[in-house]
Amino acid sequence: MNTKTKSILSFGLIYGLILIALALIPYVFNLPQSKIFGYINIAVVVASLFIIQRLYKKQVYNNRIKYGQLLGGSVLIVLVAVALTTAYTYTFYTLIAPEQIDELKNLAYMELMERGISDSYLDMQISIMDKYFTAKSLTYFYFLL
Repeated sequence: MNTKTKSILSFGLIYGLILIALALIPYVFNLPQSKIFGYINIAVVVASLFIIQRLYKKQVYNNRIKYGQLLGGSVLIVLVAVALTTAYTYTFYTLIAPEQIDELKNLAYMELMERGISDSYLDMQISIMDKYFTAKSLTYFYFLL
């Protein structure tokens, strides 16, 4: 395996572990979902990708890299991270904490109740949530993000 491939795999694994750690923090510390934590999460994701890109550029190309090379390497790093986090997401919702799916449904239900929607629309939304809030669909959704 050449240096480029090793770097892509190692940086992808590091980035994937960062994403998994960010996903685990609210669960481990029993933190409620908040917009502030979401903004912090986005900032950490973007900053860590930026740092990983700079390290990749330095390690593989000795700081002499074309835009296309950096973009291609970054896409591959993110694909490695997505593969890791997809496996984690499926494992989390099926083995570690399947009750989290019900908690997500309850959060969505409470948000719908706060909007003051009609009972028939609420029943329709609940049936849709029951159909799509499964470990497989959440894993697929996470993969698309």
